[in-house]
Parts: sequence; C-alpha cells; structure tokens
Amino acid sequence: MTDSVDYYSLEGGRKVAAEEADFRKEIRQGFIRKVYGIVALQLLLTTVVASLLLFVPGGIAWAKYSSGPVVALSSGEFFSFYVGIIFGPDMFPRALYALYSALALVLFSFYLVIDTQLIIRRGSVRLEEDDYIVAAVMIYLDVINIFISLLRLFGERSE
Repeated sequence: MTDSVDYYSLEGGRKVAAEEADFRKEIRQGFIRKVYGIVALQLLLTTVVASLLLFVPGGIAWAKYSSGPVVALSSGEFFSFYVGIIFGPDMFPRALYALYSALALVLFSFYLVIDTQLIIRRGSVRLEEDDYIVAAVMIYLDVINIFISLLRLFGERSE
C-alpha cells in the first residue's frame, strides 16, 4: 500500500497517481518559465531597439525620415495614422485625456491579471502547454499597453 493521493483525470476518465500529477505540475511550471522567458526576451529586444533609436546619433532622424522599410513592415500604418488623427489627444481636454489614459491603464492591468491566471491556472479555462507563443504574446502586449498608458498619463504633452 502506498501513501500516494489519487486524483481523477477528466480526460482519461480514470484516477491518476500522485506521481503523474506531480509530473503534470512540472510540465506546467516549465510552461510558465518558458512563457515568461520569452516575454523577458521580447521586452529586452524592445528596449534595445528603442535605446538604439534614441541614443545613437541620427537614430531619431533615421526613424523619422526613412519610413520606407517601416511602411513595408507595418501594414496597418495607414489605418493607425488616420485613427490617430480622428481620435488624437488634441481633440480632448487634458483632464479627459488623463481620464482615458487612467481607464486604459486599469483595463490593461486587469488584462494582465486575467492572462496570468490563464497561464497559471490548472482548471477548465486555461492555456495548454503547447500555447506558449500565444501566452507570451498576450503578456507582452499587456505589458506594452500598460507602459504606453503610463506614458500617456504621466508624460508631458506639448501644447
């Protein structure tokens, strides 16, 4: 007789030994490490590219005047440009713009919590271990959107 605790497997329709449940826990922890490792590399690459553009002499001028490769890489630039013009910050008073930025910050913070729960959770609503790219992109976009919301909220606006 062993001291192992049995768990019921819904997929297999049978009881699973504690050793197999521990193995699944190790796989899940590896999945979480893989997701956050990818997110860390994405954020590092974003920081390096932004730093090169800001601190290398001529980086800002290159980004401003050599838009050919940028246009080729970003197919949504045309749409984003016109949405920015229509809903730009100049149309809103400063207090309303700050309110929208604060609401966006709260919204994306909730998204980050929800997406983290989807990654960590072992229940019925979760991301599978094979979805590590999707999970990394979700977390990365949440972090970037939180950062942009913070910049909009606390950054200076030129009048």
